[in-house]
Amino acid sequence: MNIFLENGIEMYLSTIVVSEYAAGDNPDNLISLNSFRLLEFDYADAKFAGQFLATLRSLGKFCDFGDRKVVINDIKLFSQIRNRNIDAFVTKDRKSLTKMIEPLSDSHNLNFEFIDISIPLNDKLGRLF
Repeated sequence: MNIFLENGIEMYLSTIVVSEYAAGDNPDNLISLNSFRLLEFDYADAKFAGQFLATLRSLGKFCDFGDRKVVINDIKLFSQIRNRNIDAFVTKDRKSLTKMIEPLSDSHNLNFEFIDISIPLNDKLGRLF
């Protein structure tokens, strides 16, 4: 996180992530919340999320929940990224890249840098910090 701050890179924390974290621990324990700009999930985000889910279902990339229209949190996060033109996503969830991000990149112009935190940033960027 320090590398982003030292380079003046604005970081966002979605309220969706906060809710996931809160299921297991007090979100007040998150590291340096003041370092992040808090993003609330809004109407425009929700519109993209519904479109993303419909696309993934039509491609057979998403399981069927019957009559319920369940939109998982990852799709909501990607809709926030698309709606707000955020240029990177930092995660350790490698499965979401091939399962959701790549299909949505083609069909919805979802275009951002996927940064896997299990790979050291120096290795990813090919430079020393």
